[in-house]
Amino acid sequence: MPLSIAIPREFSFAKIPLAAPQEAIWRRLGFRKGQTHLDEANIASFIRTIAHAQAVIALGGVAKILPVLGIDENKVHLEGGIVFESAQLAAFLAGTSAVLMMGATAGAAIIEALEVAAREDLSKAVIYDATASEMVDGALAWMQSYISAALRRTGYGVGKRRFSAGYGDFDLRYQQVFYEELALDKLGISLTPHFMLTPEKSVTALCAIDAQPLERRNG
Repeated sequence: MPLSIAIPREFSFAKIPLAAPQEAIWRRLGFRKGQTHLDEANIASFIRTIAHAQAVIALGGVAKILPVLGIDENKVHLEGGIVFESAQLAAFLAGTSAVLMMGATAGAAIIEALEVAAREDLSKAVIYDATASEMVDGALAWMQSYISAALRRTGYGVGKRRFSAGYGDFDLRYQQVFYEELALDKLGISLTPHFMLTPEKSVTALCAIDAQPLERRNG
C-alpha cells in the first residue's frame, strides 16, 4: 500500500454507535425462524433483556493500518518489525498490500451485569452474554466498514473476513502484539499472563487491505 495515501493510519473510536443486532442474538441463543416457538410474553421478556444489556454496553474500538513488508510460507512481516509466524495467516494475507489491525471492547459494565445476572437469573445472563458477543463482533465490522469508506477514494478497500490470534496456527501469544501496537490499555483493556483480554467481551483481529475489488477477501 503506498504510504503517500493521505488518510489517517490510526483510528480511535471512544463510542461506536451500534444497536443490538436482535436477529443475530436470537440465532446465537439457538432460536431458529419457523422452528422455535415462544409466546408473546417470553418474546417481550427477551427483547427487554437485550435492551437492558445494550444499555450497559459501551462499545469502543481502535484500529491501525500497517503495510505488509513481506509474506513467505509461514511468516508475515509488517511495518514496525512485527513478525507473525503462522502458515494459515500467511495464506490468508497472500498478495495483500497492508493489514488493518483492530481491537474492540464491550466495556466492563456489561461483564459486571452479567456476573450479577449469573447469580440471580441464569437465563438473563445467557442473553447478556449473547448480546455482548454479537455487539463487540459488530464493532469490528463497523470499523471495517468505516475505514473501507475512508479508503475508497484511494482505490483500496478493507476485506470483510477477519483472522484473530488463537485461531488455527496463529498463536494466542501474539495477542501481546495487538495489545501493545493498539495501546489497548487506553480502551480499559488488560492482558492476562495467558494472553487473554479483559474485560471478557474484548476482541482483536486482522483483515486485509487490498486494491479493489475485494471478492477474494470477502468470500
